Amino acid sequence: MTKKEIDTLVPDIYEVLKGSVPSVDDSHPDEIIQYALNVANAMRRSLTPRKKGRELGKYWATDLGKPCDRSLWFDFNLPEGEEVEELEGHTRFKFMYGDTIEEKVLFLGKLTGHSIGREQERVELKLTNNGNDIIVSGRLDAVIDRTMVDVKSASPFAYNKYVKEGIHSGNDTFGYLWQLGYYFWFATPAAGNSSAAFLFIDKSMGHMAVKMVPRDQMPDDSAIERRAKTIDLTVREATPPVPPAKVAPVPDGKSGNMKLCTTCSYCKYKAQCYPTLRTFIYSTGPRFLTNVARTPNVPEAT
Repeated sequence: MTKKEIDTLVPDIYEVLKGSVPSVDDSHPDEIIQYALNVANAMRRSLTPRKKGRELGKYWATDLGKPCDRSLWFDFNLPEGEEVEELEGHTRFKFMYGDTIEEKVLFLGKLTGHSIGREQERVELKLTNNGNDIIVSGRLDAVIDRTMVDVKSASPFAYNKYVKEGIHSGNDTFGYLWQLGYYFWFATPAAGNSSAAFLFIDKSMGHMAVKMVPRDQMPDDSAIERRAKTIDLTVREATPPVPPAKVAPVPDGKSGNMKLCTTCSYCKYKAQCYPTLRTFIYSTGPRFLTNVARTPNVPEAT
């Protein structure tokens, strides 16, 4: 049988959803069982409480692309007893929902006959930095048709942005390229991976798109190793680093007020960086003001 290519993955999935696989239970029993296990594991990971504080020398693949090393420093060095912002229940559900959506798409891809494997395979990078042993660890999403793929569920706004513009250093707000590059270069064995891609899913409207990522748009192996060592040096410092300019507060329209940028608005260490931060509840969601020149005519959170 001719090998399928990843560029037909999305239309093939849509055909499955329109009924091209008449009896999934009979024709793909193993895939059904594996799908159920994958969803159960995703739920288990989402519901497992995370320990407070982290161990020096042990880092995650998602740390590589974080735009602010100050937040990383607090992950490892938050003073004992100091409180941080906890994720709301609806936010936790949103992340859980995204994980299960990604499992659905990979399952549907298998029904189309595309080659999908190495799901949730652990990838580790071990280094020595100034005499300290460090390790970076993460789980890749899948290798699809010889392509290293990171699956990302997104809001309609983010989905449309990435599908229209592609993903590059100028719009990669959450460091996705660092994650993909990490798996592309350090998953062993490479299994003949000749390319890398994101599989984006609009979790509201159900649209999907594969966006190929050229090698030169991802950090290479040496850049990733340097970044891991920089993180290790930073979090071992006695004091937190100064926030980089790219996460500085931004104007809130023409009011004269200043608000947190998108990256900082999602960060749980807002109070550590901005003790006098004020939160106003707009119809579109909370807005975090670092400077209030004109008080908004909306409720303020206490």
